Amino acid sequence: MNVFRLTDARTRALTEVQPTGRRLLRVCVHAPAAPGGQSDLLRVLLVADVVARAADLQDVHAVVLVALADASAQTVARLKDEVAALNIHPPGEFTTTAEIAAAPAGTVALHIAGSGALPAVPPATPLIEVGPVQPPDALTRADAEPLAARLVLLTAGYRAPATLTVPALAEARATLEHWRHQVATWATLSSRPIHAPTQQLCRDALAEDLDSGRVVSALHRFAADPDVPEGAKFETFAHLDRILGLDLARDIGRI
Repeated sequence: MNVFRLTDARTRALTEVQPTGRRLLRVCVHAPAAPGGQSDLLRVLLVADVVARAADLQDVHAVVLVALADASAQTVARLKDEVAALNIHPPGEFTTTAEIAAAPAGTVALHIAGSGALPAVPPATPLIEVGPVQPPDALTRADAEPLAARLVLLTAGYRAPATLTVPALAEARATLEHWRHQVATWATLSSRPIHAPTQQLCRDALAEDLDSGRVVSALHRFAADPDVPEGAKFETFAHLDRILGLDLARDIGRI
């Protein structure tokens, strides 16, 4: 597995994240303790989802655990519905904050928490802090295209606060529509190999502090590059969407 280097919230230094086993990466998400923190929790889960997706493409099985103050069946069911709307892969396990605190050191490779009070975790295990979402209910409101919110959050650095404004969401929806139309069109043409330079640039960006915004910017440039065969654009977009999770192949067969 290529090493992730993420900014540890305690030292503010880039820290390597290594699997807990040869082919296993256990990631623990800590629910924010602040009232009204559901959107913040969903953003933390989104960051964990990108880590897990990137690991899976390197043949490393990623398991996401969610530590909740209340792990009741009702709370878990509601959270599962909310993560599904954002195309976040279902977490592998739901547990309580107390159980995670009592777990032996080394059982988790990476802890991810929302902004504010950080959980007490072993000092040798990386802990990253995800910025808050504004407005606080932005990710729990009904939206005709929830993946527009996912794109806005991916474009922002995970440590920075993210504001889901009406113009930002409208622009993201337009981008998704445009990319999906392009991918559906490219799918009708002769396939070509994945564009290796773009693939490597995106892998490097994710490995170095999970810079998904750099990946989004690279795709904007790549889609407009007249020198790249459209078959290669299709394969590259389809490959990278396995990490971004934007459902870019949704319109294939409709055009």
